[in-house]
Amino acid sequence: MSRRFFVRAVAVLALVCAVPVVSSPPVQAQELVSGMTPFLPPIPAGWESMGAHVTEDDNGLEPSVGKGYGPSSPNERGMYVVTINHPSPHDLAVAYPASRPLGPNPMAPWMVTSHVKVNDLDAYLIYNQEAGSGILQMKVGRVSVGIQGGERTPEQIVAFARTMDTDRLLKY
Repeated sequence: MSRRFFVRAVAVLALVCAVPVVSSPPVQAQELVSGMTPFLPPIPAGWESMGAHVTEDDNGLEPSVGKGYGPSSPNERGMYVVTINHPSPHDLAVAYPASRPLGPNPMAPWMVTSHVKVNDLDAYLIYNQEAGSGILQMKVGRVSVGIQGGERTPEQIVAFARTMDTDRLLKY
């Protein structure tokens, strides 16, 4: 996997999720597991993953798990970064109000917010038409899910989100 993909995915993960990245000593892959790791979407065919980034509920941080995905072929473009977060009830209510303004953002008309359905759940896709990238946000029970798609169409981002087992995540 290219270094460029890795650097972009880590930067996007830190910015999109607003979860501080915590440095820790290197650990074995089997140790990078939290209760939310099994809910990450499967790796798309022809793609690969960097592995999971886990932040447990230490030092007041909300538990989260994130993972970056990119094409196996260096000739193919695009990426996904997924973050599943278990925020406090207050933070969840603030992040997911009952409704949001839809359509183009008045201050940045190339940024368009749309309401989409992901496995019968309400979600919002904020898509940057100029850059060809977007962020899908949805509340799944007490869990917040964010999926950033770079160089992906809105349809590809929503289709990727639908690969998640949201029924099982609702029981988390």
